[in-house]
Amino acid sequence: MAELWERQPTETLAAWASLRVYLALGAERSLAKVLTQKGTAAAPVRKTSLTRLKVWSRKWNWVERARAYDDYNDRILKTALETAAQKQALIWQKRDEELRSSQYQQALRAIAKAETALDFPLATVTKEETAEGGRTILRTVVKPMRWSLLGAFRMSEAAHRMARAAIRNDGHIKDGNSDLREENWQDEDFRISASPAAADETGAERDKE
Repeated sequence: MAELWERQPTETLAAWASLRVYLALGAERSLAKVLTQKGTAAAPVRKTSLTRLKVWSRKWNWVERARAYDDYNDRILKTALETAAQKQALIWQKRDEELRSSQYQQALRAIAKAETALDFPLATVTKEETAEGGRTILRTVVKPMRWSLLGAFRMSEAAHRMARAAIRNDGHIKDGNSDLREENWQDEDFRISASPAAADETGAERDKE
């Protein structure tokens, strides 16, 4: 069975061609505007009158057929939009998973660095002898490590939080929604200065007889 907007049995080609033009006009359609159109090569609009168009419109239910035609196009548009949205959702889901994996790997590297820092002593202590003014001076040199113990712990704690966030997938995209959950970020300064008691060259000087 033909759809309402398709050519109906016994419907003349001239009437159907005019209907096609009427349908193509969309929301601005009117019988008067049909008279200004030429139709298509497959269904050209022959020269006719407004009176003839009114007769065809009543006989062949143009208003009802136009409504069915519009509903059909709306369904097609809705399906197309849903398909496009699903494709976009899959793209962003993949990006979300890649970002999550990257975040987790970065966390593991940060944890490894923190553990390495904890394995090193807080400072190295050496003794140096120098001759000054006929005397031998013994100096104790303390060289602090790059990381303090507190700094290593802070880095480890932050890295573990990052790893847990990646595992829980905090802030991930839900239900194909491209809007990310709002997140609050806090930047922390992990540059740890040396202890005031440590210096490049510190220590007591004493004379060696």
